[in-house]
Amino acid sequence: MRFGQSRSIVAPILLVLTVLAAGLATAAAPGGAHPHPPTAVDDSAESPESPSQEIVLAARFLLAETTKADALEAVERLRGTRAEVQMQLSAVEADQDETAAAKYQQRLDRLERRLSYQWTRWRRANRRAFLAKQAAGNLQNETTKTDDAASEPAPADGPTPDQWESLRQCESGGNYQIVSANGLYYGAYQFSLGTWASVGGSGNPAEATVAEQDRRAQILFSQRGSSPWPHCGRYL
Repeated sequence: MRFGQSRSIVAPILLVLTVLAAGLATAAAPGGAHPHPPTAVDDSAESPESPSQEIVLAARFLLAETTKADALEAVERLRGTRAEVQMQLSAVEADQDETAAAKYQQRLDRLERRLSYQWTRWRRANRRAFLAKQAAGNLQNETTKTDDAASEPAPADGPTPDQWESLRQCESGGNYQIVSANGLYYGAYQFSLGTWASVGGSGNPAEATVAEQDRRAQILFSQRGSSPWPHCGRYL
């Protein structure tokens, strides 16, 4: 990574390290200023989860979100460069300059590889952010849930709303307008155009309403199960 690209994430990383250090210091410090050792803790008394665990999860989430933002910034920059190179390639092809065309094509190939790398960074960071958020939610639920607040069982005809939410977060970060870096997958469920058409959709899936994307995803699941989402389908 270039120095100019890395500077945008240095400050958040330092912030994460500061937060972690503060959490460790808080966990290590004795309660109050009492000069005597603490008395034995009653194991039968309920206590909340360790604050340090919550701090670690928050730091993981912050770092992942920072990486996502950095990757998306790089993607947008590379897309702009790619558009310029494509125009230049078209110009030299029109002039039948094969040598120049070959050079521009090589540059396009390099840009595509860089775009693919940044898109992979974003997806991996999105996955880490989702897991950290999910773990933090689980911590909160463990301390607040009651017997009558149990999760609603999955309906017989498909996944629960929470399961669909998990799939969307894994696939697209819950963004209904997103388009993959390679331009092949669209919307919250990352439909290809062919799959979108096969479930009755028309046009660009990323331009469809939230309700339509949800409905088409449910139709797809009823036809093929979780197989259209080979990586994230395990959440359904």
